[in-house]
Amino acid sequence: MSALSVETFFTQYLNVALLFCVALEPFLFYVLETTSNTFLEYSSAVFGLDIGIMQVLLAGMSYLVIRQEKHKQVSKSQANYVKMFKISMFSGIIAATIFLVSISNVFWISNPTIGNWRFFMWDISVALIVLTRAFVRVITGKGS
Repeated sequence: MSALSVETFFTQYLNVALLFCVALEPFLFYVLETTSNTFLEYSSAVFGLDIGIMQVLLAGMSYLVIRQEKHKQVSKSQANYVKMFKISMFSGIIAATIFLVSISNVFWISNPTIGNWRFFMWDISVALIVLTRAFVRVITGKGS
């Protein structure tokens, strides 16, 4: 939010929705960790939905920063970070897609080598997010 120069209704709506999803996450994680196997499929789907929505909202905020740059509403000090926001936005969209697709019952299949497909997809998505953030820190000079 600090990179957005003007708070509009839409940016405030995205921020409140993100905060709501963040507030739900510990509860959903607790339910996910303490639930029985019969309820695990549904609780993991809701948890995946929450994380997927959070990634969509973060990508939306990154898009707003990019859009401000196109309309020359970004200060020169922030203009250097537009590339970082573009990379983060695309990474967030990919991660959100993986999380949202994983809530399908099709991915509630267990494999003896990797475990549950849904959780494996989440691992891939989290790895993508972590690697993207590390890459962004390197290209912006913050990762030394």
